[in-house]
Amino acid sequence: MVVDIEGAVKTKGSRYWPWLFVGLTICSTVVSQLAFKLAAGPVNGGAEEGLYRWINIWFIAGGAACLFGMVFWLAALRRLPVSQAYPWTAAVYVLTPIVSFFRFGDSLTWPYCVGIVLICVGIFVTTRNAGVES
Repeated sequence: MVVDIEGAVKTKGSRYWPWLFVGLTICSTVVSQLAFKLAAGPVNGGAEEGLYRWINIWFIAGGAACLFGMVFWLAALRRLPVSQAYPWTAAVYVLTPIVSFFRFGDSLTWPYCVGIVLICVGIFVTTRNAGVES
């Protein structure tokens, strides 16, 4: 194991492992947000408020997904500089609303879709040469 100038750990093995971990982090975060939405119930929920209403299987699943996401993120950061990995986490802001649109019927307005495109462009711009010295 060798540590490079930016502090990223270089390990033997596939160069795709770090990106798999970044992808799993993103997926885990999206799943956790959707599970928390299911745990919270409908937007205009009934009168049965209280802690017992919030602690359910979806709440536990959301917490587990968060935990897995943190483990995957740590695994990614052991292999990549933050400047390369972190911009990709913005994909959560793209995927969560899209999945929510199909799963919960949330609205996706044109301005929101333009914002999603801008986020994708931002990810591309910030990661194009990330980790490469000029």
